[in-house]
Amino acid sequence: MKYAATVKGQTFTVEITPEERVRIGDRTHVVDLQSIDAGFLYSLLIDNNSYEVLIEEQGGEYRVLLLGELYTVQVEDAFRHQIAHRRRVRARPSGRMAVKAPMPGLVVAVLVTEGQEVSTGDVLVILEAMKMENEVRAPCNGRVNRVQVSPSETVQKGQTLVVLW
Repeated sequence: MKYAATVKGQTFTVEITPEERVRIGDRTHVVDLQSIDAGFLYSLLIDNNSYEVLIEEQGGEYRVLLLGELYTVQVEDAFRHQIAHRRRVRARPSGRMAVKAPMPGLVVAVLVTEGQEVSTGDVLVILEAMKMENEVRAPCNGRVNRVQVSPSETVQKGQTLVVLW
C-alpha cells in the first residue's frame, strides 16, 4: 500500500509492506505501532528503537507528538482509515481536557492565562528536558480553564499543566 504524507510542507512517499516494513523514499524500516491505552497513546518501534507517540486525528489531519515535537501530517485516505481502526476510539473527548507533560522537565515559560481563548496548535507551556526546550501545544480549540504550573517548577511526565474547557 502506498501513501503520500505531507509534513511541514514536504511530501513523502510511504509504502507499507505486509512484513511490517515501511519504505519512506528509498529507505526501508521495520515498524510496529500498537495502541497503549485504546486512545491516542501509542508505542512505536522503528528499527528496534522505541518511542511513545500521541496521535490525534482532527479535521482530516493527524497531530503527532513525538519526542516533544508536534507535527501536523496530511495523509491520503487509506492511511487515515488504517489509523482510525487501530485507535479504536471514534470520538474526541468533549468538555474539559487536561493538557499533560509529555516528559519530565522544568517549566521554562507559561504562555497562557486563565480565561484566554486558544486555538489548536497554540503554544501553552515551554518545558526544558535534557537541555532542549519543548513546546506543549493546545490539542484543540478552547478556553484556558486552569493553569496548574508556573515557571521554574519541575514537573513529572503525565502531570497536568493546563486545563482547557
